[in-house]
Amino acid sequence: KADKISDGISTAYLRDIEKFFAPFIGQLGERTVSESQHTEIKAILKTFKTSRQRANAYRTVRPAFTMAVTENYAAENVFDRIKVPKHTSRAPEALKVAEVKAVFNACTDYTGQGDLIKDYRVDATDAVHAFAIMCFAGVRPEEITRLQWEAIHLDEQSIIISGDVAKTRSHRIIPIEPNLADWLKTVPESERTGLIVPSNWKKKYQVVRKVSGISKRQQDILRHTFASA
Repeated sequence: KADKISDGISTAYLRDIEKFFAPFIGQLGERTVSESQHTEIKAILKTFKTSRQRANAYRTVRPAFTMAVTENYAAENVFDRIKVPKHTSRAPEALKVAEVKAVFNACTDYTGQGDLIKDYRVDATDAVHAFAIMCFAGVRPEEITRLQWEAIHLDEQSIIISGDVAKTRSHRIIPIEPNLADWLKTVPESERTGLIVPSNWKKKYQVVRKVSGISKRQQDILRHTFASA
């Protein structure tokens, strides 16, 4: 993986490769690409639960079969006989002011909440600044997990999203709005080191989304909220 990442392939794309290739490898086994039938490929694509997954699997796996033709391992790309699975993306959602407040109010201590499942009984108080950056700077959920405090420049009122953090591998600079600056300044300077997200982030992220009522909304809804403001 490290070699592929160094060649400019993002970790997110590598995860997609592992996820979408697995069913094909499991079904086709040790057979060569030239032995694969388009009917088999269609059947494997149908095993993915959603139209979005089927479309992503098609786009992720097809290039491997194209390369096989280029390298003379197969006479044709069987994907050419298969229509691209249709997928209609949902329109981007944005939170209302009351819903944004609910997200920040949900960044609290749940260690004594017996009505929650055990995994959710965490202190999510220290997660608030990460949610603030997503909501008021438009940073993606997968980017926030890689973002370091050294990328936050309160003195210059900017956040540097470097290529190794960005989903698209492209460098960008995000202005820090006054409301975001206020949230970030609540973190003592001595604690502004290392990763932005606190320890046990995954569980804290999940419980905040659940308690605030947005667990079933789009993963990028905070970024969309920023963009719509």
